[in-house]
Amino acid sequence: MKRQKVVILGGGSAGWMTAASLSRFLCSKQYEIVLVESEKIGTVGVGEATLPHLRSFNQLLGIDENEFMRETGATYKLAIQFPGWGKQESSYFHPFGLSGHDIQGVDFHHYWLRLNKLGKAKAFDQYSIAVEAAQQNKFSYPSDNPNDIQSNYGYAFHLDASLYAKYLRKFAETNGVTRFEGKVQQVLLHTEKHQYANIGDVASLLLASGQKIDGDLFIDCSGFIGLIIEKALKTGYEDWTHWLPCDRAIAVPTERTNTPSIHKSQR
Repeated sequence: MKRQKVVILGGGSAGWMTAASLSRFLCSKQYEIVLVESEKIGTVGVGEATLPHLRSFNQLLGIDENEFMRETGATYKLAIQFPGWGKQESSYFHPFGLSGHDIQGVDFHHYWLRLNKLGKAKAFDQYSIAVEAAQQNKFSYPSDNPNDIQSNYGYAFHLDASLYAKYLRKFAETNGVTRFEGKVQQVLLHTEKHQYANIGDVASLLLASGQKIDGDLFIDCSGFIGLIIEKALKTGYEDWTHWLPCDRAIAVPTERTNTPSIHKSQR
């Protein structure tokens, strides 16, 4: 039986996360996985602010977290701060965990709103152990004991996205993924119906070198350019600008404001 060929267009964290996960869960006897990228095309290589879901993703791949931390230059993250949220002088923390506890089936924030109206509540952030630890530059792994207050939060990472892509590339290639270097000149579509493809489906990628990469399934990780899904297949772009009060991101370097403290704990 011929192996099915999966072609991923684009590297970066998106492309190599896709390659790593497919190489982990697809049988190599049934599927061939290749990734096409060009070193001449840059990626959005910024410091990545992740969510706790990335921990789950790494665990699914069987990645050792200590090795991952070293290879990506990562730091731990317990919450997200939104300064100037609502008004310039305000600041809001979104914790990776609970803020207070439900009381008799009623969500904690309802009690807080009532007490706050009466002038008796403390700042909402003070009811979250994750926020309190983050503000004091402290970290400890969550407890597995549900009765321990330290079981009420999770964590994520700040990391270098380009280093993460490099780390996953090594992981994926070890699992049999083949990388092709080259810039895609044209996306070729089927002009005739085949057993597994209709007219207009993607047939292959033609590189500037003249090499042709055939495949059975193509995954577009080319970023904003949308080389397959938009330029070739013209699937259409749904503009949500009118729904977004914040519709852009600006990446700039910044100086370190302090040195994070180290809180030793047993994992």
